[in-house]
This record gives sequence, structure tokens and C-alpha cells, in this order.
Amino acid sequence: MSLNDVITLNVGGVMLTTKRETLTKYPESKLAKMFDAESPVLSSLPMQKDGSFFIDRDPETFKIILNYLRSGRLNSQISKMVREDLKIEAQYFGLKDLELRIDNLVVQFNVAGTVREVDRSIFGSMTPRHQIDEVFRIYGHGNDNDNHIWIPDSGEFDTIVSSLRDGKDHGSAKLSKIIRQLLFLKKTVYSNCDKIYCWVQKTNNLVVLKKSQFCIDPDSKITAILKGDIKEHQSLGSRGNLFFGHDDFNIINTFMKHYKVVTTPPEKGSQAEHITTKARELGFLSPEKYLEYFKSP
Repeated sequence: MSLNDVITLNVGGVMLTTKRETLTKYPESKLAKMFDAESPVLSSLPMQKDGSFFIDRDPETFKIILNYLRSGRLNSQISKMVREDLKIEAQYFGLKDLELRIDNLVVQFNVAGTVREVDRSIFGSMTPRHQIDEVFRIYGHGNDNDNHIWIPDSGEFDTIVSSLRDGKDHGSAKLSKIIRQLLFLKKTVYSNCDKIYCWVQKTNNLVVLKKSQFCIDPDSKITAILKGDIKEHQSLGSRGNLFFGHDDFNIINTFMKHYKVVTTPPEKGSQAEHITTKARELGFLSPEKYLEYFKSP
């Protein structure tokens, strides 16, 4: 038996043909174990006289699963009913990656006690869900017990959705900051390996910077945070964002732009000394690196 073996399935009376490699794409899933040549589960599957394997599940939903395993893509336009059926089947076959993809097709809101769904794509296909939640949380709209984003007024909800759909801020002064931040996220190309989101307190602005800008000192606390070695820190938010006061962020920004190792310390009482000292206090420099300085801007 090999991964290139062609396998015929009888799914609820409908014949489907695929490769063993496709069915075992996610090795930890129940589906993979059903067709893994070394798994004891394979021998327990009922084989028909024609050599096909019988699976007593819904064939139409299984077709979607099979296409997902082949392409790694999921049609975002599937109906709510199909989505719910697909999630049940994904859970049955132990396809956790597919479950996550299904959940990410829509964002659910609790609008004045009524659950309403919005197509995930209006927030930007590359925007992480936890960043969407964070924007609403910062402005007082947290999640309910079912992880729906709470919005108390249906008019506010409609304004936010229409603004995201046409890319223009239609909000009042109250909603404008939420909408502008969501539009900003939508336009930002997100790379999990090289971007960090910073919330600047007082102004409540979201700033996106390269992680490499933060990791000036490989032994600093900030570098350890971004590597995941430190899970709790005063500047680290619950969703992986960094939080800084307005004045601190301005100092950090200056420090990152002008940092350069030099042999002589800055003049006592100078701006360079003040910024370097603050950078150490905020975790951007380790005690050892503090002996090196940066060029005064």
C-alpha cells in the first residue's frame, strides 16, 4: 500500500474516487487513520464486493471535504445550513484545520441580543480574527459568553458593516475610530512572521511595525516576548499586541530609528541618554547591551 493508491469510496450510496494521499493529508485526524495503511482502523472498515469502502455519511457534504483536502481551499459563499452540516462532519472526521476554516468564514455579532453574521472577507482576508476582536474590545465592545462581539445598537452595527463593505467611514464621531482602525487593518498586509501590532494608549491608535525593528537586542525582554519566551509583561496584551503610552511610544520610535552602537556614552543629561535609559526601562535593551549606546538624532 502507498500514498498513490487510488481508493474508491461509497459514501451514503454515492461512489467517489480519490487517492490515499488525499485522505491522509492530516495524519492526526480520524479520516487519516481510517485509511492509513499501518492503522488498525483500516481493517475494520466495511469493504464492498466491488472493492469500495463504505462510509455511512452524507455524500454531498463529504464532496466538499474531499475538495478541501485536495486544494486546501474552502468556498466562502457556502450557505449557513451547509456550513453547519460541514462543521458537524469536520468534527466527526477529526479535521480540526477544516473546523477552524469554517469558523473563520464569518464573524458573529451579538447585536442587542440577536446573533448576526457578517462575511469574514469584509474585514480583509489576511486580518487575524483576534485583531478584529481587539479593535472592538479597545472601544468598549467585548465578546459575550459565546465569543460573539457585543454591539448594543443595530444602527451602529449596520454603519460599521456598510463602511467596511465600501471602504469609507460613514460613522459618527463615536464610531469613527472603530471604523478607521478596522479599515486600517483591512488594508494592512499581515505577515505573522514579521509584523507586530502596537496599541498607543491615550490616542488609541493602532500602529503596525516590523518585528525586526523591535529586536535590536537579541537578549532584551521585548525580543523574548516576540519569540514567545515571555508570556506575561506589562506591555503585552492578552491577544499578543503590545501596549505603550503615547510618550513612551514616541521615545521608542525615535530609539528604533536612530539606534547605532558607538564606543562613547552620550553626554549626561542629553536626549540620547534619556532615550537610551528609557529604552532599557521598557525592555528594549538588556543590562549588557545598555553599555552600548545609540547615536543622538
